[in-house]
Order: sequence, then structure tokens, then C-alpha cells
Amino acid sequence: MSYTVKWLMRLIFPWALVLSAGLALAEELDFPVVSGSQWMHSSVEEKLAYVNGMATMIELEKEAQGKAKPAAESTGLIDGWIAGLAGLRLDEIVDKLDAYYRKHPDRADRPVVETLWHEVAVPNMAKRR
Repeated sequence: MSYTVKWLMRLIFPWALVLSAGLALAEELDFPVVSGSQWMHSSVEEKLAYVNGMATMIELEKEAQGKAKPAAESTGLIDGWIAGLAGLRLDEIVDKLDAYYRKHPDRADRPVVETLWHEVAVPNMAKRR
């Protein structure tokens, strides 16, 4: 396995576990999870606010955790999000999510955060490596 694939596996696998556990906990606690259907019925301003809120939460957590590790050493959730969304503008992220849900209307029940990770962040990480 190449270095890049190993690095991505180390980064993605823990996040996949956290995401699945987090989504299950969110459902159990009746925590609001934004679906693709809700996303596609939202205004551009609402979509930008959602993505900006995600970016703000990631930044706050990064600050709380302290200095980020180099990508090759990182296995953390926040470092993964930072690497995955690096170089993307908020409007580009919105456009990528819109394109995904337009192309996959059958996935309208998929949570936006899951789509953001798997369809935007992970491919962006791979492209930047």
C-alpha cells in the first residue's frame, strides 16, 4: 500500500467510526441532523451559513486542541477536516454539495455532514496529496 493510501486510511477509518457513532447518537438524542432534502430546499444564504458554522466549529475545536500536527502524523478528526477542506472557499463547498445532491436525488436522506466528509473533504485531501 502506498504512503498516501496508508495515510488516508489512518485518517479516514477513525473518522468513519466517529461519524457512524455520532450519527447514531444524534438520532438517539433527537439531535438535529440536516439531510440532503433539507439542504436542497435551503436558500444560498442558509447553505453558506451552515458551511460557515461547520468551519467555525472546526476552527474553535482546533484552537481548543492546540497546534495541529503535520498531516503525516495526524489521526485526529479536526486535523482531517482541516486537511479535507483546505483550499476550498465556502461557496465552492456549497456548489460541491449542491452538485452531489442534484446528481444523487435518491440520497436525499443522507446527512449533509456525511456527504461533506465523503464527497468533498476526502476527495479534496486525495487531490492535494
